[in-house]
Amino acid sequence: MATSALMGSFVLGTRLLRETLPVGSLRQPAARLAALSRRSTLAALTGDFSAAAELARKAIQAGQAAGLPDAGAVYWGQLFAIWRRGCHEQTARA
Repeated sequence: MATSALMGSFVLGTRLLRETLPVGSLRQPAARLAALSRRSTLAALTGDFSAAAELARKAIQAGQAAGLPDAGAVYWGQLFAIWRRGCHEQTARA
């Protein structure tokens, strides 16, 4: 699959996810953490690093508020993925 087609699929998938399943409708803390962190991943994959970081921040807040022990690990994993993807993008442009 061509890169532009793949990115188009990520963008479409992200939009459909946001429209069909609002995170606010999820009542289980673990589900909110998972949904927000996956949305962060999708945002990073499409190059929207500021949105990815914001979603990762919301995910850790939801997880910590619920007392989920792995919220920090999920957050730092997300930040690493954002950082790594951003560094790769900058290197590719240079």
